[in-house]
Amino acid sequence: MVESFEQDCLDLWKDEVTRKRRDIDKNFEEFAQWMTDEQRKSVEEMKKSGKSFDEIRTKTREYFKALPADKQAELNEEFKGKCKAYFEKISKPEEMDKMKALHEAGKDDEVRTIVKDIVGRQTGDEQK
Repeated sequence: MVESFEQDCLDLWKDEVTRKRRDIDKNFEEFAQWMTDEQRKSVEEMKKSGKSFDEIRTKTREYFKALPADKQAELNEEFKGKCKAYFEKISKPEEMDKMKALHEAGKDDEVRTIVKDIVGRQTGDEQK
């Protein structure tokens, strides 16, 4: 079920307009712990030079896909756990149940709509 939230979780990270700069940097540092120092420096340089979020995300995914398969699987589980905990915190139990049922029925587009609605009703600081 959490796989269907992956893009939405990434989109939450993207929502820089309502977040404080220090929170963004802290979240990125936590997220990027798996990167080498050289990779983190490269991404930081991209940010400083004004590269778009999509360009930075593409580079980050490139680095991620270069990891050994077992490390990717480990990190995916970690990210899924964090994402699920985030949605359990901001969702009503019936929303989680509905998303699970929709996902199991293969209706991931409907799950994404619910996720966007849940995130949309949060204040800026809660969207991180």
